[in-house]
Amino acid sequence: MEGSYHIKIPCYNISTINPDWPTRCERGNKWTTQASYLMAGDLSKEHVTLDFFDNFHRVDSMFPHHLPQIEDWKTCDGKSACTLKGWTVSENYYGKIDSTMDTGTYPQSALETKAKLLSRQMIEIHSGNPNANFTETDDNHHTCKDINQKALEKGLSMVSKEALDRYNKFGKKLVMGRD
Repeated sequence: MEGSYHIKIPCYNISTINPDWPTRCERGNKWTTQASYLMAGDLSKEHVTLDFFDNFHRVDSMFPHHLPQIEDWKTCDGKSACTLKGWTVSENYYGKIDSTMDTGTYPQSALETKAKLLSRQMIEIHSGNPNANFTETDDNHHTCKDINQKALEKGLSMVSKEALDRYNKFGKKLVMGRD
């Protein structure tokens, strides 16, 4: 889900939206897309669904583009069924010696994925709640912790039974802290 740069090169592009060329390059990180849904929270009472995707870009890029956005800055009315389309931005970071032969000594996966997501407040505003309050929606000190916990759970759900048994027996357990 990370969109490993070792498997397929990232579609870094000057435009805001990376091309969707699955045979040539990887558009973005699929986990960041999942994280954006978790960040948004439950939008069912507003009858809103999200249709997001991620773009690989350098996350330190800011202007004029490479920021997460809702397409056309659409706003739903909060009463009728509505889909918000949008995108996030992420960049995988790899260790300096991970591109060497996979001997099992060094990690081959990203050490970190830097991501830009829309705030829950911004998504609620576009979902038809113009009075969404940042303190109530985002200043809770656990949203990132919850997203990281889901990432760990997803990873553990995808490994073989043998790998999970080794992790449970010998592995250093990851514990998520407050934001």
